[in-house]
Amino acid sequence: MGLCKCSALKEGSFVYLSFMGNIADSDSFIASLCKHFVQIALCVCELYGGWMTFSPEWLMGSPNLNTNSRLYFWVYLVFFNSVWVLVPGLLLWQSWVELKKMYRKGTSLGKKFQ
Repeated sequence: MGLCKCSALKEGSFVYLSFMGNIADSDSFIASLCKHFVQIALCVCELYGGWMTFSPEWLMGSPNLNTNSRLYFWVYLVFFNSVWVLVPGLLLWQSWVELKKMYRKGTSLGKKFQ
């Protein structure tokens, strides 16, 4: 039970820091954990979990999902689950851009010392 609470605390603070400020500029301990690697790992895990939850249902013809109703299909299934794809996707893109900046900065420093 303690591990679940710790994970929820990390994910909650990660989302808060992502939307209410800039993780890169924050000096808190949780922000330092979320810089680059942890953000990438959480986003990939979130996307994988969403895929493993819904792809078997879609591939089997959605026997356990009520897709006949427009409300259930478009609001509950498409809209709310697209949020769980869009947010991690945007954060992965942010990580990619930051990693490219770090790589370029590192290679330009390496050329100066050679």
